[in-house]
Amino acid sequence: MQKRVFATFASALLTSIFVTAPSSVAATKDMTIPASYVIESCKSPLEFECFESVGVVDSNGKYLPGVLVSEKSELNPMSQNGNTTYNGNSTWQVNQTPIVISGFAQTQSYKGCLSTCSSLRIQVIVPDPLNTKIRFVLRASWLKPMNIQMKALDSDYKYEKIPGGSRWTMEGKGLPFSDFVFNANDSTNFMDKFSQPINADTDGVLFEFYLHHAGKSASDSYWEPICADKGFSVQSHNTNMTGDPYWDPVNGALIFSIFAPHFKKTGELNTGYFKYWASHEFMDCKYPNNTLTKAPKLTIEILNENGTKSVATTAISNKDGNLYFVASGFHFSAPKIMIRADNSVVASAAQSAPQTPVASPSPSISQIPVKPMIGLPTKSSITCIRGKTSKKVTGTNPKCPVGYKKK
Repeated sequence: MQKRVFATFASALLTSIFVTAPSSVAATKDMTIPASYVIESCKSPLEFECFESVGVVDSNGKYLPGVLVSEKSELNPMSQNGNTTYNGNSTWQVNQTPIVISGFAQTQSYKGCLSTCSSLRIQVIVPDPLNTKIRFVLRASWLKPMNIQMKALDSDYKYEKIPGGSRWTMEGKGLPFSDFVFNANDSTNFMDKFSQPINADTDGVLFEFYLHHAGKSASDSYWEPICADKGFSVQSHNTNMTGDPYWDPVNGALIFSIFAPHFKKTGELNTGYFKYWASHEFMDCKYPNNTLTKAPKLTIEILNENGTKSVATTAISNKDGNLYFVASGFHFSAPKIMIRADNSVVASAAQSAPQTPVASPSPSISQIPVKPMIGLPTKSSITCIRGKTSKKVTGTNPKCPVGYKKK
């Protein structure tokens, strides 16, 4: 697993940031009302829903702290669904590199959900996103994490519980991303495009981080908010849609179903990037019958739609109470990532152990036939709108694309 080693900032540095930050008329954040607030710089060591620091990690791994140049927060007069919402961002400078970071804290009672419900949402803009690795530290008072999504390459994170809330350190680079464009006159089913070997409509770069809050049910949470008391999952990827992973007891595998255009707009094959982190405690709660957390070794398989294996670069770690894996270089449109226990390790250990006669020997794990993969869980459809544009999204747990909201 990647080592999560982050710079520890001295109190003197934090104090200097609090004192010298440009003034801004920030909204008084009432986290109990339906609202979306701008995440600004921390003005004191006791403030929450704010950035402690923003900076750059250079090619040698050295952290270069940024200087806050400006920030703004203003009431959005077009607020909808009964929410009080603000627009704004902050600009930080590292040498000659400006970093514009837009952060928003959507409270527990935020209405409308916009396909993600209560969350912290951060977007980064830099001149050269594919080659600029940024790191930011923010504090939250109310967030109960259930799932973290990092749309960033070379990504990593650190989570700390602190008095009054939590501290999050997150880092990464911009992520190449391809997508389809839909409009009201497009009769093509949203999911149908992902099942066809066709070119994407757009190629671009994503540089975003989402920290989703565990609500009371799936109606006010990104996914079903089970086991949030035991931990949370973290994903980093360039997929357009990623369903909540599910445990397949037939194949003894944790399965991730992911979707993205088969080709980039240029016609080049669109390659995937996917990371996953979760604690054993969280895994055993959410998938109580899983065979992964106690396995001495795990394997990763990436299966194409036709069942053939996709070539990919992979790494996996399952120790110290945590599961982590990364896969890259595989091809879209709709592959499945399967994580299994390596049964050959168990079988080898059983064969080398002293043999004790028994009346009715049971077959070893390697002798048990594995049935073909079962299909995806039952799909459902939702309608998503953005202004006058609407689209239909179908899937096992359909979510509206970024910028759209559920009708």
